Amino acid sequence: MTATPLVNPDNQQLSDPNWRLTPGYIEDSGSDVESVHILLGRFLTDRDSADPLPEKELFSPDGKFEWRYAQPLEKTITSESDLNFLAQQPNLFRNAITIIEPWEHVGNNDYGEEVRASKNVAFMAQKIADCDSILFPVWSTGTLDLEKVIPIISSSMAVVLEGGHPSVHNAEEWTQPNCSRDDMFALVEKLLLSRSPRSAPAIFICVSHQLAAECHIRLLRKAVQEVLSVETLKRDKEGEALASLKLACEKIKSVGENLKIEKRDGRIVAQGWHDDNFAVVLNEEKEVGDRVLLPYTRCSSF
Repeated sequence: MTATPLVNPDNQQLSDPNWRLTPGYIEDSGSDVESVHILLGRFLTDRDSADPLPEKELFSPDGKFEWRYAQPLEKTITSESDLNFLAQQPNLFRNAITIIEPWEHVGNNDYGEEVRASKNVAFMAQKIADCDSILFPVWSTGTLDLEKVIPIISSSMAVVLEGGHPSVHNAEEWTQPNCSRDDMFALVEKLLLSRSPRSAPAIFICVSHQLAAECHIRLLRKAVQEVLSVETLKRDKEGEALASLKLACEKIKSVGENLKIEKRDGRIVAQGWHDDNFAVVLNEEKEVGDRVLLPYTRCSSF
């Protein structure tokens, strides 16, 4: 697919000129929401093909699969200009998934190489359903203008928030200069509040799952505080509705402030919802480990 230089109305280049202006990479006809759903469904129901994945290679001619190196991983938001351009191209973000990286990698493999899990998500989405991915590496760019970011990513096909090294309960581990823990809190809170029946589904992985848990508590605390600070409500002249609402919030506040988090070994790791370890704390045991994927063979009798 031939790339067209991306320019704004003043003929100023905004982004990598290799950005494709038509969604899709594998299929000559391109892709959209409907075709992605069809291809994904076909992949999930395929039990007979020797290889259900298309033959077209996603790696560059020199064998690389890296963001901003070559198509189909060229769509990376690296600046406010990229974001502004993307905002003017709804056909691009509505027919793609958005991948958000809170950290530059999720760890190292047995060869000592940094593992950038966002590439795995992008590879599977493109290979299975010819679904483009747009990367938002907030650890590098910062969260930019969230008033612009959230409407765009919420209108994409899905939002995948990746993992990373730091833990949410330890602020000192968030050492990226362009994206602090508070920046991630702000992004995730706005994303959670933007959810609607028509918004993109969001998948929170690893540290992003921790962020979602913490942000739910933070949002609940804020909501309770705001309700308790309200003096009057419109169309509630007698104050009955507000009184009932405040009573419920007082109960929520009491539970939140007095709830203890106890581990299986009896340790109390958090006392009340203001504790940094209330929503997230280290597990007693490691949850992940090596797994062997076995080839699937369908029985001929079925």
